[in-house]
Amino acid sequence: MNRYRNRFIAITLALTVGRILLAATFPLTGDEAYHWEWSRHLAFGYYDHPPMTAWIIFLGTSLLGINELGVRAGSVLLMTLSACLCYRLAALSSGDERQGFWAGMLFHLVPILNVYFLYSSTDPASLFFWTLCIYAYHRAIFGAHPARWYAFGLVLGLGLMSKFIHVLFIPAGALYLLLSREHRPLLWSRGPWLGGLVGLVMLLPFFIWNAQHDWATFAFNLSERHGESAGLQSFGEFWLFQSLNVSPVLFVLYLGIMLGLWQRGLRGNSEDLFWACISSTVFLFFLAVAFAKPVGTYWTTAGYIGACIAVPRVVFADDAGGLRRLWRPALITACASLIFLYGILLTWQYAPKVIARISNADLYWHVGNEETGQEVARRLEAAPDIFLITPGYGMCATLGFHTPGHPQFRLFQGHSVYGRNYQYWDNGFAGEMGRDALWVYGSAPGESTLAGLAACFESIGPVQTFPIYSKGEHIRDFYFVECKKLLRYIP
Repeated sequence: MNRYRNRFIAITLALTVGRILLAATFPLTGDEAYHWEWSRHLAFGYYDHPPMTAWIIFLGTSLLGINELGVRAGSVLLMTLSACLCYRLAALSSGDERQGFWAGMLFHLVPILNVYFLYSSTDPASLFFWTLCIYAYHRAIFGAHPARWYAFGLVLGLGLMSKFIHVLFIPAGALYLLLSREHRPLLWSRGPWLGGLVGLVMLLPFFIWNAQHDWATFAFNLSERHGESAGLQSFGEFWLFQSLNVSPVLFVLYLGIMLGLWQRGLRGNSEDLFWACISSTVFLFFLAVAFAKPVGTYWTTAGYIGACIAVPRVVFADDAGGLRRLWRPALITACASLIFLYGILLTWQYAPKVIARISNADLYWHVGNEETGQEVARRLEAAPDIFLITPGYGMCATLGFHTPGHPQFRLFQGHSVYGRNYQYWDNGFAGEMGRDALWVYGSAPGESTLAGLAACFESIGPVQTFPIYSKGEHIRDFYFVECKKLLRYIP
């Protein structure tokens, strides 16, 4: 075992231990709790996304319990495996363990990739299968073994069962075959087409679920979610946020290396052309989209996985030229960005007042969920026949996570396009007619909210305030409304 591999294993183990500790420490976000809620209702599809995330969280919580680490364990594991795959593929394609080491290290260093080591969403599974897809596709082409196309199709199908964005691997891979004089004949061979057929067969359960639910996942991802544009960027902002995703100097190096790979690849270097297609297609696609409509900050993340392998490939080439001079500054800025990212997370967790001095953001959204869960459990013990409702999908899942026994909270009169899986689980509240309910939320109900509740129940009680304190200081309030006898449900 050479020194580069030894170093990579040691660094990866150390980082993984640290990430496990952080994953077990930080409170779940509302979206993470919502993804955990999926795992309590296992299916072959969901309103928002394909089902892979739910299955992974189910395995994590089955093994480690319903806690923060159980929800996030799959993310830590899959992203760590992705870093190892980057090492392996870079070393394999170049014959240089040094390139493998730096490919794996870049995966560990890129800020946007680091987010998904600690965040349980649809992205860790999608990014893992994207990395595995690159590996399988590269080996099917350059390993020249027809049976490997079946492995590629299997991995492609698993990726598509994770997130829709995985479909962009198809044009990225097809573009290489179209442009490569050496491998273009593969387009007329059975391998790629049979691999694609395997991937399509993998998707059949998901298609069947969608056919039974009015093609909800497709409608949400292709249309409905784009009506709420919070967090999206204009064309100018696209460039700024992409540079922050990977750190500014590394982003400049990435752009220069992509140009170099395309030049060398189109001159006949098949490996360079492969990495040019795999590393830049996602970025170029969303760059084109950004001319016409806003683009999400993180939508390009998959494209940077190939870049982790492509960057050291060019930097350590004999003809790297001026690009090599950017290598050390790029590493320094990437490390600095990573330290800043983790510094912000740790400060927010342990010293939020420091951030409060320079930011108006709500830094206490996570405070009080456990105390409120305990209060809900106390009320359930006194009135076990009530059901629990709240108007926010994130709050719905978060309180279900933190309340002892994990009772099911119902999304009641929620108006966001997000979180609509609850409409399948609640069944229009048909089974709750005539029952009393407890309304809970982290913001005071307005007149319209109270009027909506009054229109559905025989009567509602006064708003009850549940104050939350931290170290003797009043931080925030939760609110309860006791609702008597559900008569009808008006969305």
